[in-house]
Amino acid sequence: MRYFAWFVLSVLLLVVVVFSGLNSSLVEVNFYVAKFHLALSFLLLLAMLVGVVMMGVVCLSSWLRHKSKIRQFRSDINQLNKELDNLRKLPMKDLEL
Repeated sequence: MRYFAWFVLSVLLLVVVVFSGLNSSLVEVNFYVAKFHLALSFLLLLAMLVGVVMMGVVCLSSWLRHKSKIRQFRSDINQLNKELDNLRKLPMKDLEL
């Protein structure tokens, strides 16, 4: 499995290097207050990185919400288990029909 991960990482790195080589032209980025000239490959990589970070923030908030729910459910399970143990300890009464 480790070799497969290294292989995939190597192929991905090769794709990034080839992509950067093919898209090395400069583009102008205008922010109304400032203008920058950046390589197209760097600009696309930066946009992808910003997207990954934003997706990470969204996923993190969802993960934290689910983790909180799981913690609450585990607490409920523990409470119900204690209640069940207490009910099992009670003596049973004989019922006559």
